[in-house]
Amino acid sequence: MRLAIFFVGLLAVTVSPPKLEKLRILWVAAAKNKTKAIELHEALQNITDKDAVVFRGYKGASLILKARYTRKKKLKKELIHSGIGELEQAITIAPNNIELRCVRLSLQENLPKFIKYRKNREEDKAFLTRHISKVKNPKLKRYIQGFVKQSKSFTEGEKALFLKA
Repeated sequence: MRLAIFFVGLLAVTVSPPKLEKLRILWVAAAKNKTKAIELHEALQNITDKDAVVFRGYKGASLILKARYTRKKKLKKELIHSGIGELEQAITIAPNNIELRCVRLSLQENLPKFIKYRKNREEDKAFLTRHISKVKNPKLKRYIQGFVKQSKSFTEGEKALFLKA
């Protein structure tokens, strides 16, 4: 009986989603590091429609980052298409999720223009600007402010105002 309880507990640990703080750290590192991009993708591989929408959004984003390090053009295209679909589906489910909007903006400002995934940049920038003061979680707020600080979408004046929020 104890062995059965142990295996059930072990199974629950291995399929539970990673902590958001870990995902945020991996997301930032994955943009510049292939190993971290693979680690991010692997951490999110078991995320399903039953998991929290923010995890589903990160899963989509991780597919797009994985494509960055893939050499095969067909696979790269499939990963980008799937990743965009998953991220957009997550944002459709939770359009007021500031973290998902931040992730999408970071992708849209850094993906090559030929990908043609850039249409929400101004919308997401405006959303982040309007809603940053409403973020209660200090770790999430610092994460978003960290993105804005290095973002190409915000002017220096906008960044200064944003960081005071």
